[in-house]
Amino acid sequence: MNKIEIRKIIDPSKEILDITTKWMYNWWGKELKHEYEHVYYYMSHSFNDNKFPQTYGLFLDDKIIGMYQITYSDLFIRPDIYPWIANLYIDEKYRNKGYGGLLISSIKESVIKNTEFKEVFGYTHHHNLYEKYGWKFVSNTELEDEKLYKLEV
Repeated sequence: MNKIEIRKIIDPSKEILDITTKWMYNWWGKELKHEYEHVYYYMSHSFNDNKFPQTYGLFLDDKIIGMYQITYSDLFIRPDIYPWIANLYIDEKYRNKGYGGLLISSIKESVIKNTEFKEVFGYTHHHNLYEKYGWKFVSNTELEDEKLYKLEV
């Protein structure tokens, strides 16, 4: 079937909440020494319609395989700029198949349709990836091997 859809998640099922929590806990929760339940609470409050954070899911045949969020803050050392794209994630089984590019290319439309902002920021250690989708390099961050990008919408 292979129906691919990217959509804002407002009222997640328990399954989607559990999957996205597990992704974030394994990705950054453990490293930052957060309890699983703290990541669960964070995620449970991140599925909003008209305020931040907003969570967008990538669905393949109605199964969530990736996500990103639009949020007010992400890079602690740069509280002066917002909004941010955060937690862009593809399930490990679906990586290196072009799904990350689908998510990145959908960000501009999501920002236009769901916010009043004219730009969005993101930071990553992936080099030469975001540029392919219209993002502009702003600067290196103070963090090792991470770059700050901006997308004008």
